[in-house]
Amino acid sequence: MKKYEISNAAIFHEFSELFPFMNRYMQMFTGEGLDFFVSALKNVLAARENSGETSIDAASTLVDMIKKSRTDPTYKRLQIDEHVVIAQAWEFFVAGYAGARDVFDFFMYEMAMNEDIQEKVYQEIKSAGKDRTLSLEVISQLPYLTACLLETTRIHPPFIRPERLCTKEWKHEGLRIPAGTQVILMMGAVHRNPDFYPNPDTFDPSRFMPGNKEGRDPFTYLTFGQGPRGCIGQRFAMEMLKVLLVTFLIRFKFQKRADTIWEPNPGGSFILSFKPILLDVLKRE
Repeated sequence: MKKYEISNAAIFHEFSELFPFMNRYMQMFTGEGLDFFVSALKNVLAARENSGETSIDAASTLVDMIKKSRTDPTYKRLQIDEHVVIAQAWEFFVAGYAGARDVFDFFMYEMAMNEDIQEKVYQEIKSAGKDRTLSLEVISQLPYLTACLLETTRIHPPFIRPERLCTKEWKHEGLRIPAGTQVILMMGAVHRNPDFYPNPDTFDPSRFMPGNKEGRDPFTYLTFGQGPRGCIGQRFAMEMLKVLLVTFLIRFKFQKRADTIWEPNPGGSFILSFKPILLDVLKRE
């Protein structure tokens, strides 16, 4: 994304926070792409509903929501109709894709800077696919790849400034947050707090390996948020990234160059912006 696009996104975000009523006049997503998505999704959901098929997946969940929106008194009271349901699906789609590109870039950067870790990930993938197909089920159960992905998003979270609205007054040890206050979470400070993560600037996937992560407070990892307002696209984004990373790492090796450097762009608001990361990509034999 170009620098001026990041700046425009930042301005849009800050303006919408200061003047929420303007959101109805300032649409972030418009045009042919959005129309295509809405039309395609409606066709998929109509086909699922007409087929009578029941599966534990997003499509069935959305179909059930649309059915309830027609008759359920609670849905009627909350004004949840088909348009609102479609909007939730769009949010799921956007949330899953929005930061995936940046996470992929940072993952490969860390692999290039830590070749021993990259080799360990490669061997795990190679071993998993030795006697079976690397299906989504198999890929989702690669613990070291998962740990590397979580450690990447700890050090390089794509969304750097999550926010929450305090809906009722909160007091704790002399601190007070009035209702209606917009609370900004300093994710970088949490993720690099040595009390939670010793040597926080070191890329160390073992932090997220089974047996090491269980005793740590889940609110020390905020890349996708926590609680009922956590990112709706977290699972989709993680599974998609795992498939993408396996596809690349089984075929290519990433190496640092003399000019490999990570340098952020100034002025970002809530999405991390950075200059191009230059790496050498070698095809594996």
